[in-house]
Amino acid sequence: HQFESLPEGNIIEKKATITVEKEEINGDTAVVHAVATYQTPDGKQRQDKAQFTMRKVDGVWKVEGR
Repeated sequence: HQFESLPEGNIIEKKATITVEKEEINGDTAVVHAVATYQTPDGKQRQDKAQFTMRKVDGVWKVEGR
């Protein structure tokens, strides 16, 4: 899936487009492996790997620690 907004953090402040590569769902916890694509100030495209944990709270997935 594509996400336009995700946890604040080094990769996300750059208005990255996140493409999820893999989700490891274990009950109410999910580890998400993603690639963030964003533009650098000089106009190049960069990709960073990202990994974050999500937890299901009242049926809604939330990013852990937010």
